[in-house]
Amino acid sequence: MARQVKCKICGEKIASDTAYCIEKINEKTGKKTRSYYCSKEEYDKDKYQKSLWKEILLLYDYILGYTCISKTKINQIKDIEENYSREQLYNCLRANADSIKMYLNQKDIYEEYGKLSYITNAIKNKIKDYSQNEQIQIGSTYEPMDCLDETDEDIFRRLEHDRSNQKETILDIIRRINGDGDK
Repeated sequence: MARQVKCKICGEKIASDTAYCIEKINEKTGKKTRSYYCSKEEYDKDKYQKSLWKEILLLYDYILGYTCISKTKINQIKDIEENYSREQLYNCLRANADSIKMYLNQKDIYEEYGKLSYITNAIKNKIKDYSQNEQIQIGSTYEPMDCLDETDEDIFRRLEHDRSNQKETILDIIRRINGDGDK
């Protein structure tokens, strides 16, 4: 019977012979250490998420113009991650980093907290629109509109019906606003 090991990511106990194992050698001590994971996919996903995290931190530092070690930066990023994925945050930040940096430089904000808050609020304002546009481009959430199934005859009939039910034309509204209702 294989011994039980603990997954480094989720903490689940798994058999060592079925677990995905990564061996590393410590450069200072020369000792070999093993880390176990439920699967290679879980390991790759975790590695990808960690690389995104590092890139997000570097993008924040790029916008600031220096390396920021403030806990506020981490807390504000985690606040955004409550509503959006790390990948959405990274993509939005990467696409808008230069413009945020430009506007931040124009603002004359001197305190680090103020700069971090400005960056975070700029991302919060852009990420929803950016994420929706990204999904539409990818096509993962796109659903065709019902009107695409209409024939030309159906469209003309609907437009004619709308036109006949219209009580006021644009010209009537303009005349009414200008006080030319009698003409």
